[in-house]
Amino acid sequence: MTRKRQELEYHGATAGRKQPKLYQIWAQIKQRCFNKKNKKYPDYGGRGIDMDPRWKESFATFQADIDRLLGSCKDRSLGRKDVNKGYWPGNVVWEEPKVLNRNTRKNHFVMWKGKKRSIGEVSEMTGVDHRRLQDRLVDQKMTIEEAVTLPLEPGIEFYTYKGKTHKLSGWAEILKKPYSVLYDRIHKMKWSVEDAFERPVN
Repeated sequence: MTRKRQELEYHGATAGRKQPKLYQIWAQIKQRCFNKKNKKYPDYGGRGIDMDPRWKESFATFQADIDRLLGSCKDRSLGRKDVNKGYWPGNVVWEEPKVLNRNTRKNHFVMWKGKKRSIGEVSEMTGVDHRRLQDRLVDQKMTIEEAVTLPLEPGIEFYTYKGKTHKLSGWAEILKKPYSVLYDRIHKMKWSVEDAFERPVN
């Protein structure tokens, strides 16, 4: 009998039958948090994400606590309320896959409607494309209000100023002026590019 088979039988969850979903979740968490060869280790164990030692040592204990605290997993995934803390009682929660993806550490969060929300959530609430929000908020450094309310630039439009050509969003970053101001000056107020770019912002 192999060592792996002995471990599975020791935990009493998989001997002679298919691994239950909760066992798979438990095993995957341990891999991410404690196996340095796991490709996800840098984003978990590598940055201090750990697991209750009682849970790490015993699937039976993990199962009993999760059943008591959260109930059945069904088709959900085990997430963390605070993504900078580990898998401990009080910090774990069942989440739908879409919600879990929103709450990854790499996601960008903003304050919208009085609450901290992911870009994905704001996209669903406003109907603005997720990728466009990501580009406006992260790359173009717009405020959340600008990112949600400003219309698109008409087509792929470029502007030449002092011998250089960029999209309006690029000029906003170069000139350190709000994109919304430059957009309004050119498209609503019909200013020349020189006036729009050179006049100070009140």
